[in-house]
Amino acid sequence: MVHEFSEGLLIGVMDGLGHGPEAAVASRRCASILTEYAGEPLGEIVARCHEGLRGTRGAALSLCTFKEGASAWSWTGVGNVYGVLLREGDGPRRQRELLLQQNGVVGSHMPKPVVSTLAAVPGDVLILATDGVRTDGFHELHPQGTPQGIAERILEGHATGTDDALVLVARYVGGLP
Repeated sequence: MVHEFSEGLLIGVMDGLGHGPEAAVASRRCASILTEYAGEPLGEIVARCHEGLRGTRGAALSLCTFKEGASAWSWTGVGNVYGVLLREGDGPRRQRELLLQQNGVVGSHMPKPVVSTLAAVPGDVLILATDGVRTDGFHELHPQGTPQGIAERILEGHATGTDDALVLVARYVGGLP
């Protein structure tokens, strides 16, 4: 999900545990909570999701906030949803910032979220992916092309084929991504 709020954007990927209707209920409920509280600090949003998902299967969740006035990314993750921020540069000069994922399940057993904040630089490419995507080759990713094209390349080359797979890609070009 991508939701604009007064100071920026909330970008999130949630994956309800398991498969089928019960997993979908957890994901939809999580998306609804994220939309409602998008402008709050990430730790508080995750805590709201945790309370709101009690009694469901729960979900893995990665969130990123981009605040335009601060030109910064803030992000956090619980469970097995992967996140990487690719910076401009070629070969060994290309920087990759990895989302610190904490073990747990939003709605069941969850540690206190750890939020990291990084300066946003034009050209940054944010990638969030569910566990239906193998991340072993992500160190070789190149941020060329459109966000849609990058997401398609990732799915074509890295989807496991045994689980639902979702990739969300956003590029910061200045202003809102």
